[in-house]
Amino acid sequence: MNINSIDLETKELTLKTEKAQVMDSLLIPIPLFKDTIAFISKHKAEIEKAQGYLFYANKLRTKRPEPSLEQDYVRNRFRHYVRLAGLDGIYDTSDETNPNRSVRHLHRLTTHSLRHYAIISFAKQTNGSLVLTSRYARHANPSATMRYIGKDKIELYRNIEQVFSDQLSDYYLG
Repeated sequence: MNINSIDLETKELTLKTEKAQVMDSLLIPIPLFKDTIAFISKHKAEIEKAQGYLFYANKLRTKRPEPSLEQDYVRNRFRHYVRLAGLDGIYDTSDETNPNRSVRHLHRLTTHSLRHYAIISFAKQTNGSLVLTSRYARHANPSATMRYIGKDKIELYRNIEQVFSDQLSDYYLG
């Protein structure tokens, strides 16, 4: 992430998305924006030396010519701290179809599982609004959002029963 990606007036961050490779803008929440400004102020010299990158490579630990961090840096650091905390649960292995790739472990706690949690929490806070949640998740198609917030049958039937029992009691008590 480069300092030029932040619009200080609108408090927006513009980045190329990793998966879709399209430009996307996000509103930076006020507390995070304040922390970002404080970080930039504190590390101004290092950021300038790293050509504007906010998260720059430590030249003592990398042989990369560019000052930015590698693409998987956050994911790798997250995995490191999950292991240190003893939270590295594995729930399955993949059956890779690529013959040049070995079977890999599927971990319970990943950066993507945090995304799932955030999207599900947002959906609950907005009473299951698919439109708002889809926009929050930055999904082009709401069906992608449904994979995150889809309800199981028991919960779905319970909600249907609740809705109709409320409507019937309103009708009879009305």
